[in-house]
Amino acid sequence: YVHHPEDIYPDGLWGWKKNKSQGEANYRDPLFVDYSLFHGYLATTGEHLAVSNTPAVEPHKGRIFIVGQSYEPDGLKGFLIGVDLVIQDGNRKPDAVEVFRVEIGAGSGTSPAISPDGSFVIVADKSKVLYCIKTYPEIDDNGTVKENPIIWKMRGAGNAGSPTIDSEGIIYTAGHLVGDTIKAVNPYEHGHRLLRNKPDILWQKNFNALAETMLPKIKAIRGKQSLVYSNKRVATFNSAITVSSRFVLVMCMLGYKVTGKNGESYASPSKMVLLTLDKHTGNMAAPPVEMPSESTTPISVSPDGKIAAVSAATIGPIMNYWLKNMQSPIKMPDAIKNSLLKPSGGITVLAPVSYLAFAIEQLNFEVLMNKKAITALQQ
Repeated sequence: YVHHPEDIYPDGLWGWKKNKSQGEANYRDPLFVDYSLFHGYLATTGEHLAVSNTPAVEPHKGRIFIVGQSYEPDGLKGFLIGVDLVIQDGNRKPDAVEVFRVEIGAGSGTSPAISPDGSFVIVADKSKVLYCIKTYPEIDDNGTVKENPIIWKMRGAGNAGSPTIDSEGIIYTAGHLVGDTIKAVNPYEHGHRLLRNKPDILWQKNFNALAETMLPKIKAIRGKQSLVYSNKRVATFNSAITVSSRFVLVMCMLGYKVTGKNGESYASPSKMVLLTLDKHTGNMAAPPVEMPSESTTPISVSPDGKIAAVSAATIGPIMNYWLKNMQSPIKMPDAIKNSLLKPSGGITVLAPVSYLAFAIEQLNFEVLMNKKAITALQQ
């Protein structure tokens, strides 16, 4: 814990005040959050495997998939683990039994996503490699996997949020660094339901041009700093991806390029917008909607067209309070400092401007889909 004057308490995710009766007020420094608060440990084998995401359950046979990482003698490694619930002799409650384990890149923070037919699971690692892995690889009587469960690997994936798979098996992934894109990936052969050895990228987009439109120009920034600030306006992705029957919904952070010592570049949290993209092209299907804060969680869509997003800020509080208010060797230019979103909590709910227009649009879409289905059957 770090002690600070009371006038700089964050009102975002990372900090809180203590009751005055407990003595001097404290808050947890946002740059040094104890990440064990967010970690679970996989205990099926008695080892400590750090888990910082959500498991996925294959809906047909119930196999559970968990992504974690552990410190091995030769370095940090990531794993996708398949777990079955098995009722042992004499037991009334099932035991969690590890069935197989696949090594992936280290530092994976994405949750696994499972295809609608349950045949494969998708996960991305910190190195932006997307893995397509069989959910039920062939295993011999000794519990040894007889085949390589990895169907394919693809570089250039994103890990802003967990990958998403729609009802047709199309994979969507997006990245949180400058230069990352949001992309739609087809894992199937054309005209067949067979998995291909190499995925086909249907479309990929970045929205730097949107940042240039929605953010003001600032003067060039000079001088050596611990962080390299730029006047370049950029867009990165900030949430898990939600896919409906027609649209892709994702939160997009617009800001000025900030590069760290490790060479990775981020967008300062200057504006946050909700993007509604055409599912088939990736083009914007509606104007961007400005949101009050970052939202690293999935976006919820209700049957009546309402959209809900949770304000769950991470980068904003760090830049607002650690860099802006505390004594630091990192000098943030005033133009960027003044542009930062103030972190906030809560839920933002959007509703259709006209429910009648929404209903008519939905009916027209259903008619179009029925016509396409009939044409496909006739062919």
